[in-house]
Amino acid sequence: MKKINRNKIIIICIAAGVILSLTSVTLAYLGTLKNKENRITVGHDDVSITEDFSSPEKMEMRNYTTKEIKVTNTGNVPCYVRVFAEFSDSKVAAGASVMTENFEYKSWADFKDELADATNTISENWRYVKSTGTDDKIGGYFYYTKKLPVGASTEAPLIRGVKTDFSSGTDNNIDRIKDFDIIVYSETVQTTELGGEEFEDNEKPAWRQAWESFLKV
Repeated sequence: MKKINRNKIIIICIAAGVILSLTSVTLAYLGTLKNKENRITVGHDDVSITEDFSSPEKMEMRNYTTKEIKVTNTGNVPCYVRVFAEFSDSKVAAGASVMTENFEYKSWADFKDELADATNTISENWRYVKSTGTDDKIGGYFYYTKKLPVGASTEAPLIRGVKTDFSSGTDNNIDRIKDFDIIVYSETVQTTELGGEEFEDNEKPAWRQAWESFLKV
């Protein structure tokens, strides 16, 4: 009868057990691995100009046009807004007046002058900055002084309407009537990066600090 070497059997069994044990640990480790994507989105500021606009069917010597200009934040971060608005024809602008937020009529030149003054009574939400030697980069724009949250629109319109007068004294020559455009576009700067709460205690208002920082004034 062949003698069985029990020591070899025990060693083989132990070895097999170790292999099985290592295999189970390996499978368990592999089973805990999972893929996870961390998407980082870039904040962007974007706006759209909304207008309640209606023009006369036929231009007369004197006309009224509804043109209520507002701006809406369509981006995904709060921002400050500035608007460029100008008549395409300087002669038309000279004889035009605009209806303000408070339903007053002001000549285009007076409208700009009064909004350039921080104590103006036309609109507490808008300021106009004139182009001067020190303000060339920020001059020539109407600035909305409040932060515009995501999805929000400016509370006050820049203007509500436009009146034009093509007569000059007693001159009612119909040939003086001409077509014109009011050019309007807007720009933004993020409040999350510039013009945030860190500017609130400075001498200059936050909206101006934001734009000056952005434009490197």
